[in-house]
Amino acid sequence: MLLLLAALLFAGNSSGHGWGDDFSQYVHHAVNIVEGHPYADIGHIRNLTEFIGPDAYPPVFPLMLAPGYWLFGLDWAALKGVVIVCFCLSLYIITLLGGNRMRGVYEAGLILVLALNPYLWYASNRIQSDYPFLLFCLLTLVVLERRYAAARLQDLQQAHENRGLAIVLGLLLYLCYATREAGMVLVPVVICYEVLHFRKIRPVTVLALAILLLLSSLQHISLGDSAADQDMQQRIADFSEKYGVARVPLSHLQSIGENLSPASVARQAYRYAESMRGIWPANDSPAVQLAGWVAFLLATVFATAGYIQAVVRGPGVLELFVAGYLAMIVIFAGFQGARYLIPVIPLFFLYAFRLHGDLMSSHRRSMLGIAGLFLVATTVSYAAGFRLHGSMTIRGITDSQAQLFFEYVRNDTPGDSIFVFQKPRALSLLTGRTASAWPVGDRPEIVPEYMDVIGADYYVISNIDWTGNARPVTAPPHLPKRLTLDYANEYFMVYKLDAG
Repeated sequence: MLLLLAALLFAGNSSGHGWGDDFSQYVHHAVNIVEGHPYADIGHIRNLTEFIGPDAYPPVFPLMLAPGYWLFGLDWAALKGVVIVCFCLSLYIITLLGGNRMRGVYEAGLILVLALNPYLWYASNRIQSDYPFLLFCLLTLVVLERRYAAARLQDLQQAHENRGLAIVLGLLLYLCYATREAGMVLVPVVICYEVLHFRKIRPVTVLALAILLLLSSLQHISLGDSAADQDMQQRIADFSEKYGVARVPLSHLQSIGENLSPASVARQAYRYAESMRGIWPANDSPAVQLAGWVAFLLATVFATAGYIQAVVRGPGVLELFVAGYLAMIVIFAGFQGARYLIPVIPLFFLYAFRLHGDLMSSHRRSMLGIAGLFLVATTVSYAAGFRLHGSMTIRGITDSQAQLFFEYVRNDTPGDSIFVFQKPRALSLLTGRTASAWPVGDRPEIVPEYMDVIGADYYVISNIDWTGNARPVTAPPHLPKRLTLDYANEYFMVYKLDAG
């Protein structure tokens, strides 16, 4: 079944990519690895007033992309193949966490409800670190679950573990962290579990954490310091202060705990609950909306009850991971909707299916009725979701207007030009030009001054929406006189800065 699903995913793998900027930084890191350039040299001037991304992403996902780039160049379908493989492997590994309680129809059902979810399906068609991160997290949780299950069969204080396990565990913890910084949440998960169940941190765990620390330190040293021009960053900071704009965090980790007010945490929790509802796609049809709500409420009730049941029986690493990860994202200042929920969505369904299986023996007729209702509601919602996604053509960077824009930048502007653009990292990857994000919101009057601060030559007006497509643009009514139109097509208008 997994092979069939993989074949379908590869068959639906498009040759283009949306304008989302994260993918371009991962790919640019991979390009630098293959071509021997400094890892963090991605041609992006960081705008301190808007967090586009850190100077460098962790290296594991770019390393996974590097062979594809080496073999095929910037072939988007080939690079997205890495993501699809990680998604399919994750579907298999989640069944291992289910144990004997998730065999037969429950195992198949869990795979299908995840694999055929429209949001998760189309997420595999984007070059992002979500599925590699999910894969390494699930692998780590499987190793931890089996390790502690074996220990529980012996005297918990006397269970023998070898150094090989410490190496494996240390490497897996590092792979999680080096794929996405959020992987560090597994460290308190392991420590809390051992303190709760063993009343101490076991020697093998100490060695595993030491390996994680060593590899993380080597990573920091090998990637080098920030590629940012510190003098320029100071000028940008002065510019931001002049216009009364607060500086944003410089990394994802710095954003954690940025606002711990109860209102902020409650707002984030509510937004993520809405995002979880959104994995059953919204639709204008009342019947489809009702089906989505029925499936969501059934799954939520069973998942919540299944999670509480597991906690009451004695919290394991899965329960601690879910609690720790959810706590982390609700205190994280950023918000990416269901994308940040991907590491816990499989566990959400796992808890729901486990509890349903436990209740089958004592409440068979009721459980069969609930399963049938969930199946019908989910089928209706998923089918509508695929129709909606199928009608949305994501042209993105492969659109003809985008290609003409890139051609202009490559052929008609000097190689050392600096651009101010909505998607700076994508522009740098695809044209070789240095770029920075727009300054301080929608204020065209301060654009020339910002361009002077960073030494920019060109200002690009665009309208790229949440779907990853560009939309038609028109010139702002009050554009500063120092900006002269140099190039235009339907979706992009490029203005050159005259000397002031």
